[in-house]
Amino acid sequence: RALGWLLPLLPALGRRDRRSGTRSRWRGKVEFSTPRYSDEAEMLERESWPYRVLAFYVMTTVKQPEDEALEHRSWCRSKGLVGRVWVSHDGINVQVSGKTAACEEYAHFVAGRLQHHARESLLCKLDPVPELAFPRLRVKAKKLVSLSSQLEDDLDFADSGEDLDPQHWATQLKGLANGEPGRVLDI
Repeated sequence: RALGWLLPLLPALGRRDRRSGTRSRWRGKVEFSTPRYSDEAEMLERESWPYRVLAFYVMTTVKQPEDEALEHRSWCRSKGLVGRVWVSHDGINVQVSGKTAACEEYAHFVAGRLQHHARESLLCKLDPVPELAFPRLRVKAKKLVSLSSQLEDDLDFADSGEDLDPQHWATQLKGLANGEPGRVLDI
């Protein structure tokens, strides 16, 4: 499929250690990215902040998105998380904020519920913030991606293709710019 090479790219490109610039092939259940800091003093200050913003998505089949959304709402409320969680038949998209431990626990909660279908670990962006980043919690069962009907009929999120290194990704983008077939889907 035209999108087969694209869907795994966002997590693959994010699997770069920001300090060393090397790619990580860690294959555990959950992987947290490390923010880029200008120096050790900034790192020590920001890592001492009590809250985090957690962001990730999981592309997998969810048979009952409404029921899944209720489970996530209950879990997030019980741990004091705020932000937004969108659950659809095609997966889940999350941006929440809360205490560090609660954010990490939520990533493991999601990995345990939804990641069993996926081949990769759950890659999460976890950034320190001095206060909660969102005013309230919103959890909804809704489509993750709105596409034209022409694209939607042809899109199969399970057709994820292969991981590409950054150089191969750049080559693919240049090919698209030069008129080669394919599509870029920004999720």
